[in-house]
Amino acid sequence: MAFAPSSPRRRMITTSILLFFVATFIPYQFAYMVACIVQIATCVRALHYAQETRSGAHFNFYNYVHSILIIMLWVLPINLPVLVVWVHNLAVHWLTPFSSHHNVLSIMPLLLLVETLTTGKMIPRLNTSLRYVTNTLFCFLAIYAAVYGVTYAYLLHHLFNFSAAWLVAVHLSNSTFSLSGLSQMLEGEDEAGEPKKRP
Repeated sequence: MAFAPSSPRRRMITTSILLFFVATFIPYQFAYMVACIVQIATCVRALHYAQETRSGAHFNFYNYVHSILIIMLWVLPINLPVLVVWVHNLAVHWLTPFSSHHNVLSIMPLLLLVETLTTGKMIPRLNTSLRYVTNTLFCFLAIYAAVYGVTYAYLLHHLFNFSAAWLVAVHLSNSTFSLSGLSQMLEGEDEAGEPKKRP
């Protein structure tokens, strides 16, 4: 199977480590670039799996992850100059950090969305009036990009980050998240998916 999801524990640890590095050393723009690379890999896997199965549901998932990738690549040039300056500062041993570049909230929703998409799960359908929120968010993002995108381009990252937070909330609305499930996730799971028993 193309989407053999990694365990939730492993995904949580990977995301936590990346967020820790963002909070301490690397700018969130570096984490954004890593998220773009992971999203490209997810798109390739989704396309390969959809072509193998010829399933409409799998093509829908591919279209979804491909759309997210297009927006991520659209916002990437806004983040690249900061990354170039950071690499230059490392080369000249100037390690004075900019606190605004270590804001974990500027990247956490995007990282959570990318990690969620690596599992191969399609976003659930909203049957309430909340379904209009998604359309409104992305329409506002497109209108802002068209009108103010050149003048205030740096805000596009934060608008997309807010939209990603909404998509993560929609993904989580369909999951059975609980404190007992969280404790089982942290304890670990065996290969059959059963929680490991402590001796």
